Amino acid sequence: FGKFNTHWGYGESSLSISNKSPSFPKFGFNFNLNDRINFEYFHGALKSNVIDTLKQEYYTQDIINGDRFPNLNKYIAAHRLELKPYENLYLSFNEIVIYGVRNLDIYYCLPFIPFWSIQHYIGDLDNILMVFDFKYEITKDKKLYGSLLIDEWMPSKTFSKNNNRNWFGYQIGLNFSKILLKNDTFITEYNWTDHRIYRHRYEINDFYNHNYPIGFWGGPHSEELFLNYF
Repeated sequence: FGKFNTHWGYGESSLSISNKSPSFPKFGFNFNLNDRINFEYFHGALKSNVIDTLKQEYYTQDIINGDRFPNLNKYIAAHRLELKPYENLYLSFNEIVIYGVRNLDIYYCLPFIPFWSIQHYIGDLDNILMVFDFKYEITKDKKLYGSLLIDEWMPSKTFSKNNNRNWFGYQIGLNFSKILLKNDTFITEYNWTDHRIYRHRYEINDFYNHNYPIGFWGGPHSEELFLNYF
């Protein structure tokens, strides 16, 4: 527990939980079941920047310091299951939910239950994102990695031509070491995000903290080609 940054994923950037946004308070745990299975969970509080108009009147007319505007509550819960089926292959599945207005929700304090089914059970009010990550070690010094983000997935409309829910973001990258020198590294990475992801029908559930994207630093409708040799 504490207030710190978290980075999920195998790339320089992250589509799910990135250390590019301001840190936020959270509590959780990291559980290593064995050398091939790892489970991580946290629950945190975000800055919504959505004014609580019901309480606003109590913080106005401050002539000396200026008016203050209380924000509505906003929370994030996330869990991540990482598997290592082979010595050179890593797979992970992340599920993240953003919710607000109400107080801390006991349902999302249950780390081992799928959030996708929980949010349908309690009324389909919240913002659910799913992210699949992989890393394949071609050799010890050569790694291929990638990520696929699905925002508000609805299985029944996945292949609908008129009203589909194909809101994706994806990442693909390579990390090569010891190319010309003993300690050199070359990284190339491509990121792309659909213009509809990270947003929600209700502003309080947008995938933002202090107006910064929690996932990919460029937010929705972004494209990045990253090249780095050092």
